[in-house]
Amino acid sequence: MPSEPTPATTASPPKGDADVLRDLAYLAQHPAKIEEGYRTLVVPDAHVVEYIDTEFVGPQPTRKRGTVTLHDAGSFSAYVNRHKVAATTTIYADALNYRFVGVVNDASAADPQWADHRAILNLLATEEWTRWSAKDGAWFEQEPFAEFIEEGIDQIHKPTAAEMLELATTFHATTSATFRQATVLASGERKLHYDESIEARTGRTGELSVPTTFELALIPFEGSPAYKVLARLRYRVSGGKLTMGYKLIGPRDVQRDAFGDTCAEIEAGTGVPTFAGTPPEGVGR
Repeated sequence: MPSEPTPATTASPPKGDADVLRDLAYLAQHPAKIEEGYRTLVVPDAHVVEYIDTEFVGPQPTRKRGTVTLHDAGSFSAYVNRHKVAATTTIYADALNYRFVGVVNDASAADPQWADHRAILNLLATEEWTRWSAKDGAWFEQEPFAEFIEEGIDQIHKPTAAEMLELATTFHATTSATFRQATVLASGERKLHYDESIEARTGRTGELSVPTTFELALIPFEGSPAYKVLARLRYRVSGGKLTMGYKLIGPRDVQRDAFGDTCAEIEAGTGVPTFAGTPPEGVGR
């Protein structure tokens, strides 16, 4: 029995120039939506597909993004609270640079995000902290040291301001004296002995008692409370001349404590988990 003939395959006829032009004109007038805020558009001149950002012509952005810099922990917490999302918002505490970064749209374990909506808080050192830190370990002649003490008298907690002013006054008064030796008292204070020549009068000897340490009350960062900072008073006698200085005890520990207290304040104020470190790069457009 003869086999059935195989049906002929009907092929689409090739498009002519008119068909191509018609298709291009249609695509140019009807861009395809590929993502919120983006559409494809065929540009007839080059016959290529271009991606056109149409977000800027809408009534509002398609999502939140951008970076804001805050100046204190309270403002930082308030901003995070205004925009936070329970599943994704994260705060990073960078103790090496005294910096907090809140990433509102951070990635969660199961949900990738753009990570490009951020709040930043850079803790700034106060003027008084910078002043005392800058001269930490430096040596002064008597008069400059007396002036330095007088300028910072408001930050000196122990000995009292009156006692330190008296000490500074003595430094001013003995700039022409010749210092000989020092003895250590049972209290830990040092007694510096000096000879002073006075014009038209016989010379006289004197003693100058100086404490071993003194205590400062310093605010490490703008907006933080004051912290106790101990300083060791230093002196040396060379060729009858007295030079003075001080050495702060554990200033980095004080800054770390202040940073940690700020971190605790932010965690309590936002309820957002805080990680020690730096955030990932954002991937947003």
